[in-house]
Amino acid sequence: ILAWSMSFWPFGIDEQKVYDNDLKITFTDKDAEVNSIYEKTKESERKQVLKDRVTSKVEDFVKAAKKLKPNTEPKEEDKKTSFNAAKTALEEIEKNQKLLQEHPDEFFSAANTTTSKETLKTEIKAIIDNCDTFRTQIKTFLGLK
Repeated sequence: ILAWSMSFWPFGIDEQKVYDNDLKITFTDKDAEVNSIYEKTKESERKQVLKDRVTSKVEDFVKAAKKLKPNTEPKEEDKKTSFNAAKTALEEIEKNQKLLQEHPDEFFSAANTTTSKETLKTEIKAIIDNCDTFRTQIKTFLGLK
C-alpha cells in the first residue's frame, strides 16, 4: 500500500523528508530543548548538545526544503502567496540557524545562562514556527492534501 500511495506523490523520497517526523523539531515542553543544553556544565558540551539536538536537524530540514522549493515564482496569485510565504519561512529558518551556530563558547557560560537561555528559546522557537509555516505553505503551493 505504501509503494502504491507514494506513486501519487509528485516528487521523490528525498523531497518528502521535509514531512518526516525525524525532521520535526519540537519541544516536549517550551523549555525542554534549552534545559537539556544547560544540563551540561561545560560550555563546549552545551554547544555540542545544541548541535546534536537542534542545529543538525535543522540542516537536514533545510536541505530537504530546498529540494522542494522551486526556483521560479508561479504566475497564479494564490500560489504566489504560498510560494512567497514558504520562501520567507525558509529564509527565517536559515537566519536563526546561522544565529544558533555562531554563538561562541562564552555565550554558554554560567555567567550568561539567564540571557543565553532566553536567546536560544527565541531562536529555536522561530525555527520551529517557520518549519511549520514552510510545510503548510509548500503543501498549498504544490496543491497537496
